[in-house]
Amino acid sequence: MRILCAAALAVFVLFTSERLATAQASPEAGDRPLSATEVETLVERYRSDADEIIAAAMKDSLSWDRLAYLTDTFGPRFSGSEALERAIDWILDEMTADGLAKVRGEPVMVPHWVRGEERLILIEPHERELHILGLG
Repeated sequence: MRILCAAALAVFVLFTSERLATAQASPEAGDRPLSATEVETLVERYRSDADEIIAAAMKDSLSWDRLAYLTDTFGPRFSGSEALERAIDWILDEMTADGLAKVRGEPVMVPHWVRGEERLILIEPHERELHILGLG
C-alpha cells in the first residue's frame, strides 16, 4: 500500500509540474488533453525522478508515523479550530527539530465554525421529533 501511495504521489507531482511548465512554455497547447504519445513521453522523462521519490518514501516510515500522530492526536482540524492551531504548532516544531531553515507560520483569516444544535419536529399528521444532521 505504501508503494502504491508513494507512486501515486510521485506521478501526481510530476504530472502537475509538467502540465504547469507546458502551459507556461506553450500557451497554444491550451487545455487540450495529452495524447497517448505525449503521456508516454512525459512518463519516460520523469521515470527516474519518480523512482527516486518512491525510494526516498520507502526508506523509512517517518512520514507515515507523522501522519498517524497528526490524525490520532489532533483529530478533525476544522478551519479556525483549536485542534488546527495545536496541529500547526506541532508540525512547525517538528520541522524546526528536523533542521529546516526559516520555518514559520503565516497568519490567515479564516471563518471559525462550531456545530450548533439542530431540531426538526414533524407536525403533520402527528407531532414527532426527528433526528437530523445539519450541514453548513
